[in-house]
Amino acid sequence: MARDVIVAADIGTTGVKVTLVTADGEVVARGSGSYTTGSMISGSHVEQHPEEWWEATVAAVRSVLEDRHRPIALALTGQMQDVVLLRGDDVLRPAVLYSDTRAQTEAESIHARLGPGVWERTTANEQDASSIPAKLLWLRLHEPDVVDQADRLLLGAHSYVAWRACGEAVCDPTTASTTGLFDFEAGDWFAAAMEVAETSPALLPGLHEPYETLGALRVEAAAELGCPAGIPVVHGPGDASATSLGAGTGAVGDSFVYLGTSGWVATVTAGERADPGTGIFTLRHVEPGQTLKIGAMVSVGANLAWARQELLGDVPWSRVDELAAGHGPTGLIYLPYPAGERSPFRDPSARAGFLGIGSDTTQADLIRAVMEGIAYSLRSIERTMTPDAKGTLVVGGGGCRSDVWCEILAAVLGRPLERIGDLEDVGALGAAVTAARALAWSSADWKLGLRTPSDRFEPDPDEVASYRPLAELHARVQPQIRDLTRDLHHIRQFLRESDEPTDEGEP
Repeated sequence: MARDVIVAADIGTTGVKVTLVTADGEVVARGSGSYTTGSMISGSHVEQHPEEWWEATVAAVRSVLEDRHRPIALALTGQMQDVVLLRGDDVLRPAVLYSDTRAQTEAESIHARLGPGVWERTTANEQDASSIPAKLLWLRLHEPDVVDQADRLLLGAHSYVAWRACGEAVCDPTTASTTGLFDFEAGDWFAAAMEVAETSPALLPGLHEPYETLGALRVEAAAELGCPAGIPVVHGPGDASATSLGAGTGAVGDSFVYLGTSGWVATVTAGERADPGTGIFTLRHVEPGQTLKIGAMVSVGANLAWARQELLGDVPWSRVDELAAGHGPTGLIYLPYPAGERSPFRDPSARAGFLGIGSDTTQADLIRAVMEGIAYSLRSIERTMTPDAKGTLVVGGGGCRSDVWCEILAAVLGRPLERIGDLEDVGALGAAVTAARALAWSSADWKLGLRTPSDRFEPDPDEVASYRPLAELHARVQPQIRDLTRDLHHIRQFLRESDEPTDEGEP
């Protein structure tokens, strides 16, 4: 007999993860779908085709559904802080992603137009080139016809998939609070930020609570997905909140670290706000009155993927672990900022680099140094967010498949780590939690999430002592060389633009 299942999808930066979950919290199938083009990156421009989000979701859902499954809801989460412009049923241009930092001049202009500190005070977060209004103003200045044609704006990948699924254009409060468009105190859109971005506030989507059904799955979308038409679609929270739910860390006081393409350290609070100047974000969480304080790094797994490809070539990930294992601190400092940074400081012009390389430095040292550098940054975030943090920290995401990286992180943080068994699909599990509530499922398994049995990593006292001075040095280094890396970034941009062909095809 077929079992009722929630179809939960997490639309991420590099692909879609789908999980089928029953009423008693059992995961009965997992699948994934990838993007054929991935991110289109040119300098500070980072874009994706929204249509590929939908196509990958369709492929992932179809890969797991069988006759023994009876889908009764579609639950969604995904990457936040994107610009998706639509006209009718058409996407007008590729989505501008959260990590895109082209709009630095535009961000400065918006700050000046709104007045000193107004943007931060209203949104409860620091704002820069990664903010949606800055990106919209860049589009207004460089692609005015596109902005003029648009009749709606979506702000997250899962919002686009929800729109394809049931025709509703909405945004959840977690995603909204990442955008620079959300009045945190009022709980509504900050229309003035749209106006100074020279974009109509009428484009903004409706705000929708993640525990409520959004609409019914349309016939056309159902046929593509292989699901019954008319089942409820639940637009869950953005991936940061969904991850905390899926990891079983959604209650006040819980903390979680995520090692994905990007990554973060997050803590659920009873309404506390971070100082916007510290690089810590304050996001609306799924429960009214709760906030999620989060220190989000632009590049986490992306750093290690770069190091693997450029230093080792297309080797198995197991080889990366083999090289990095077997010794303590490298004594090198890696600054993990290839595409700018959001936490533990906010600087879209920051760039990556190694310090301390000698003639005896090996490939293994460099690989391990990348893991260490990310761990040092996460430590800085944690110390800023919760200076007296103690006890076990839950960790998830594809990066924590690496035992070596988990061991390094435990030593650098000086805390035991508990690795969740679900790893990469923890966000989809969080979306399933929101759908279970929308369906009024009352099983106790849904109250704390769906975390499966996990591994534990205890910090080695000797390594904790060895890493401490290096972590403290890492925290001091970046501010000292920030101006240099910013200037170098601008010089490289100038050189790149100088090498571009003229209109006549001449260099």
